[in-house]
Amino acid sequence: MSEIIPLGSWVDHGVHYLLDHDAKTFDSIGKVIETFAAAVEHGLQAVPMWALIAIFVGIGLWRVGWRFAAFVLAALLLIYATGFWDQMVITLGLTYAVVDVH
Repeated sequence: MSEIIPLGSWVDHGVHYLLDHDAKTFDSIGKVIETFAAAVEHGLQAVPMWALIAIFVGIGLWRVGWRFAAFVLAALLLIYATGFWDQMVITLGLTYAVVDVH
């Protein structure tokens, strides 16, 4: 079946054009995002684990209720107990950096 609208091809050509003619701008934007993400990550890693849990549980209690706060507590303790705390903090920092930039 032939394409009625070759949208994929158009996007592919557009992306290649931008990369061929303005790659330095994308590299600069990437560096800014990378620097901000690293700063957020280091900031989150500087806060003790128990303090981050208390902050997230407190926000959950304040914004949603005690059941959600209990779920957040259980989930974060499970993440800590399974050894994924550092990876979770890194992921949280990257997510916040990308969301905040937009």
